[in-house]
Amino acid sequence: MKAFIKRFNDENGKEIMATIWAISPTNPDALAQARSKIYNYIGNYVGNRGHNVFMHTENDTVAAVITFGLDKYEGEIINI
Repeated sequence: MKAFIKRFNDENGKEIMATIWAISPTNPDALAQARSKIYNYIGNYVGNRGHNVFMHTENDTVAAVITFGLDKYEGEIINI
């Protein structure tokens, strides 16, 4: 099964986020297989680096966003 990955780096070249997605037939078995394969890939890709993983399945796409050390970057607190 093929998947796509896009890596995002900070100004020092350190990876801060990656997205991985796979397009699969919309039957439940194929989507479950794609989700499982992405999950296994993420385990190897992340290793012991600090991270958060968010996975989502929508129609024919399984996607994951992985973040690395975002607490070290400026942001703002918002009211929701």
